[in-house]
Amino acid sequence: MAMIDEPLYPIAVLIDELKNEDIQLRLNSIRKLPTIARALGEERTRKELVPFLSENNGDEDEVLLAMAEELGMFIPYVGGVEHAHVLLPPLETLCTVEETCVRDKAVESLCRIGAQMKESDIVDWFIPVVKRLAAGEWFTARVSSCGLFHIAYPSAPEPLKAELRTIYGQLCQDDMPMVRRAAASNLGKFAATVEQSHLKTEIMSIFDDLTQDDQDSVRLLAVEGCAALGKLLEPQDCAAHILPVTVNFSQDKSWRVRYMVANQLYELCEAVGPEPTRSDLVPAYVRLLRDNEAEVRIAAAGKVTKFCKILSPQIAIEHILPCVKELSSDSSQHVRSALASVIMGMAPVLGKDATIEQLLPIFLSLLKDEFPDVRLNIISKLDQVNQRVFVTTQSEFGPGLQRILAPPLVIGIDLLSQSLLPAIVELAEDRHWRVRLAIIEYIPLLASQLGVGFFNDKLGALCMQWLEDKVFSIRDAAANNLKRLAEEFGPEWAMQHIIPQVMEKINNPHYLYRMTTLQAISLLAPVMGADITCQQLLTLVIASSKDRVPNMKFNVAKVLQSLVPILDQSVVEKTVKPCLVDLSEDPDVDVRYYANQALQACDQMGQGHGDERRGRAADARGNEAGASGLPHLAAAAAAGWRGEVPLSLIMAMIDEPLYPIAVLIDELKNEDIQLRLNSIRKLSTIARALGEERTRKELVPFLSENNDDEDEVLLAMAEELGVFIPYVGGVEHAHVLLPPLETLCTVEETCVRDKAVESLCRIGAQMKESDIVDWFIPVVKRLAAGEWFTARVSSCGLFHIAYPSAPEPLKAELRTIYGQLCQDDMPMVRRAAASNLGKFAATVEQSHLKTEIMSIFDDLTQDDQDSVRLLAVEGCAALGKLLEPQDCAAHILPVIVNFSQDKSWRVRYMVANQLYELCEAVGPEPTRVDLVPAYVRLLRDNEAEVRIAAAGKVTKFCKILSPQIAIEHILPCVKELSSDSSQHVRSALASVIMGMAPVLGKDATIEQLLPIFLSLLKDEFPDVRLNIISKLDQVNQVIGIDLLSQSLLPAIVELAEDRHWRVRLAIIEYIPLLASQLGVGFFNDKLGALCMQWLEDKVFSIRDAAANNLKRLAEEFGPEWAMQHIIPQVLEKINNPHYLYRMTTLQAISLLAPVMGADITCQQLLPVVIASSKDRVPNMKFNVAKVLQSLVPILDQSVVEKTVKPCLVELSEDPDVDVRYYANQALQACDQMVMSS
Repeated sequence: MAMIDEPLYPIAVLIDELKNEDIQLRLNSIRKLPTIARALGEERTRKELVPFLSENNGDEDEVLLAMAEELGMFIPYVGGVEHAHVLLPPLETLCTVEETCVRDKAVESLCRIGAQMKESDIVDWFIPVVKRLAAGEWFTARVSSCGLFHIAYPSAPEPLKAELRTIYGQLCQDDMPMVRRAAASNLGKFAATVEQSHLKTEIMSIFDDLTQDDQDSVRLLAVEGCAALGKLLEPQDCAAHILPVTVNFSQDKSWRVRYMVANQLYELCEAVGPEPTRSDLVPAYVRLLRDNEAEVRIAAAGKVTKFCKILSPQIAIEHILPCVKELSSDSSQHVRSALASVIMGMAPVLGKDATIEQLLPIFLSLLKDEFPDVRLNIISKLDQVNQRVFVTTQSEFGPGLQRILAPPLVIGIDLLSQSLLPAIVELAEDRHWRVRLAIIEYIPLLASQLGVGFFNDKLGALCMQWLEDKVFSIRDAAANNLKRLAEEFGPEWAMQHIIPQVMEKINNPHYLYRMTTLQAISLLAPVMGADITCQQLLTLVIASSKDRVPNMKFNVAKVLQSLVPILDQSVVEKTVKPCLVDLSEDPDVDVRYYANQALQACDQMGQGHGDERRGRAADARGNEAGASGLPHLAAAAAAGWRGEVPLSLIMAMIDEPLYPIAVLIDELKNEDIQLRLNSIRKLSTIARALGEERTRKELVPFLSENNDDEDEVLLAMAEELGVFIPYVGGVEHAHVLLPPLETLCTVEETCVRDKAVESLCRIGAQMKESDIVDWFIPVVKRLAAGEWFTARVSSCGLFHIAYPSAPEPLKAELRTIYGQLCQDDMPMVRRAAASNLGKFAATVEQSHLKTEIMSIFDDLTQDDQDSVRLLAVEGCAALGKLLEPQDCAAHILPVIVNFSQDKSWRVRYMVANQLYELCEAVGPEPTRVDLVPAYVRLLRDNEAEVRIAAAGKVTKFCKILSPQIAIEHILPCVKELSSDSSQHVRSALASVIMGMAPVLGKDATIEQLLPIFLSLLKDEFPDVRLNIISKLDQVNQVIGIDLLSQSLLPAIVELAEDRHWRVRLAIIEYIPLLASQLGVGFFNDKLGALCMQWLEDKVFSIRDAAANNLKRLAEEFGPEWAMQHIIPQVLEKINNPHYLYRMTTLQAISLLAPVMGADITCQQLLPVVIASSKDRVPNMKFNVAKVLQSLVPILDQSVVEKTVKPCLVELSEDPDVDVRYYANQALQACDQMVMSS
């Protein structure tokens, strides 16, 4: 750009890149805006670049987002703050787009610019932008304006301030809920800039309107306003205005509003003072802690400590603590988890007595909770129980707060040991390794508080036990834990209580545990000092160098290298180096490598031997690898290899039978999760290397024992094992794969369990019947009887595989077990049983289906957990297909009707999704009498989510009804939904409503559906309009062309100029279908002009679609029609002053030429293309070359030689490199055509 004198060029480059189909290229061009601005200079940036950006805002959301972000930091490139106002127009335009994140970024950038502008410029430029947006025709502009008032208001003169307050009040009463939401969300920021006198009158009046809004999404944002306004008002004003609203909100019919209150309530307590808190807010908080909806209880439970801190201990004990006790046994594990994450902080607040008497039992119950997350949350905060307690001496509110430090801990060491410590010791052996890990990390803190004596008695043995845990992360943490304990209690204590036990473990038969011992020695040595290391630890390490496992030997080399800085030089020379020299001659390449590394470290400590040793080590690595016949390793060593040879290469070169398993073990303990994942993905390779027998006897048992890793690794293992039958010897040996998968069925991560169940089902489906009975069914029974809920959950997904192969007595037992799972204490198990009931029922005999299975189903439908009941809804549909119509009507129908009125919106949502499937099962009469009224209730449900689900099924439901019933009962609801306050409901309706036309017939469609179509076609939300447009063809076949033209067509023509480019694009794509139905005459009169207009749209995607649209129309109506109605108008546009539109004309010519044929192309189109080769813009010229290349196959050889090639030769000599490139490409195409002919 610095070398080009053409003033247009930087802008031309940007334009060219912004029309590229590659979105990444367009994004990069936007990111380069500062570079282009610097190249143009400040004046040309203001006069050319910024206006161009204002006009070109019809791109993908990612590009517009980047543009909004860049413009917010563009003040330096336009000449500083004095010219900042020039940046407002493009950002104002971006504030009107449909994508929320783009608008938000544009508002953010406007606020950043406005905060730097002079007061006079705010009045002259910024406030007019705010007023224009606030008066915008489209809701998007009005939404964006709400975020700008707090910037505009402080700089406005008094009359303008009054106008801004009035405008904001109007926005808070806007017809569109989205605008009211934005106004409610920004009210706090705006109110903070308003004078106190107006705050108490106008702003509070606005706030009152928002709190009574009929949309829960507006009211929940008004809750945020409560907290913001509460901080601005005096306590008495806050108590008078904000407190009653908050109390009402805590009982709001919408759980989302109550959820927001639960999150915000504690912030209001300080604002209103102690008395209103005690009399009004405490009862409101208690209601929230006992709310029906789990989400509300989760939010309230998560704030319990914060809330208690602003209360007196007495009030907290009297009112809050009983709720806490209830929540500690809440049916939702997420509620208990939220409580566990904060409850420990209540100990310093309530004091010693209340903690001991009331909190400790709750701590203990949560420490034993079945969910690991609950236990982890408690463990991670255990130190708070031992904090020193503060006693409040004055009022618990306000600046007069004074606290005196009381000497004792909250519960003291003795009580800690008597109460919490036994539970901690029990958790130290928890089956979930993350819980054990959390306990290990807490041990040093606990040890420092308990003291040496108590620690030795109670916890010492545990610390040693963890060194032999089967999970690497636990062993690693245990070794580090010993180091921290040695630092805490000193080397003498460690010498007596740690070192002897660590040294004993070097004799463990499992090499992984021996390696952990080496790691512990390496960590302890710096703490113990040179003498103990030399006398006790070094001897053990040297002896380990004779271990038979290569992994042990190269770890010895690494440990010796770590000990070199600690030891005397004489010890290094006499003891360490001879051992390393022996290891440097080991047959294993890894051992040699690490030994030579350690020898280099020794030499660097000595004097004058570093270079010699490094050369000798490198030669040794290269020569020994080559001498042993391993040229690959020799090459790797020469290249500076660091011991990471691919597993497949090792397995191909090493004959040691243990090695593939050893390599797998080594990789599975690597800290890099990607390496561990890769090793699991290579299980099939390892299995092939081992052979079927060793895979069964070594690999599969190893996988069964090593199932405590990150969830990604376990998920990959569960997936691989599902396709492992060929590697264990076929179906006859498939049962050996069951144990590792059974273990994976018990882990805590849901996706791992689901994949393990899926793999078990895949394997079980291939097993012989006898093997199912002997091996598979026992797995199902063990899982179903599992102590932990995870096993029982997984078992539910296996019964449909096990049941068909079982003999009759075993079938009866399986049915009984399934019934017990459906009544399990844990809601998660009942959910799994409800979810899988349909699959299990499909395998059960009809006689048992009507008795036992229906009895199980009845229990699930009456469950107190909505999450169980909503899954039972799925069972309704599944069982309905298995039962006879009369049985379905007797057993399933009453349940569905009750579910449609369930107190939980989730259950009603599920009914709305499933209801239509039941209609065919029960027959026409029960559908008309019972299911139609139920569906009508769902269409008119209070919750928008339920209405969305019901609206999305309206066409499917009507198809199974008679037209009369649909018109009488469903259509009135559809009319209501078409003007629903939720745009998502209207969008769901618009996506299916067109399908009702064929169902209802012509008369009903014309009289009742058409007005609804028209209203949705004019909806303010583009998604609604798009959904209608995409299904218009379903109406054409019903109402005919005449009525289509009279009713829908005017709306379609209006949408063809829609401000949202995606709507215009949808209309363009619909035009050819519409044209084929309307015919030539009608099309010419009504739609022809539109098709030409789109060729000059400012959005590239529209212009591109318009060019393709002309081609499809020419194909539909023929070349003669195109020659008369398209070609002349297209050719006129080649003279457009804007080169982008001239390029679109070239594209249209290129697309039309194959349809028009050689004669018309040669006579009409080619001359225009040739003339365009003289265009001054390089982009036009290289596009001419590309068009000419596309025309070569159509034209006669003589025309190519006489007309096309001379033009291309001239272009091939153009100064622009791109023009020359494409011209030469086209010339090559001409030559190839000559050769082929």
